[in-house]
Amino acid sequence: MAVRAVTSTAGFDELVSSSKKVVVMFTTSWSGPSKVVAPKCEQLAADTPDVEFVTADTDELSEVSAAARVRTLPTFNTDPNGAKIAEAHGPDLARLKAAVAELSAVTG
Repeated sequence: MAVRAVTSTAGFDELVSSSKKVVVMFTTSWSGPSKVVAPKCEQLAADTPDVEFVTADTDELSEVSAAARVRTLPTFNTDPNGAKIAEAHGPDLARLKAAVAELSAVTG
């Protein structure tokens, strides 16, 4: 599955409150580390079809990123049923993979 962009606060709220397993990559168009990690995130999305991967631009969705307490780009949050279970910061791919594995193991 491809990574898609969430472009509105309402769309973000709907997605993370759904019953889906979601990884949110908080990023911006100008973030160098985000650009480095993006292709790897695409590969993780392809390798983990039971998890939906989305991006949220912190410049466009400042209220969402503030509520998520995003301080580093990229920041990854994993959300099953609207409850954050893990977080990874920056280009820490090992932590991101561990968070995705943890999310993928969640049932229900």
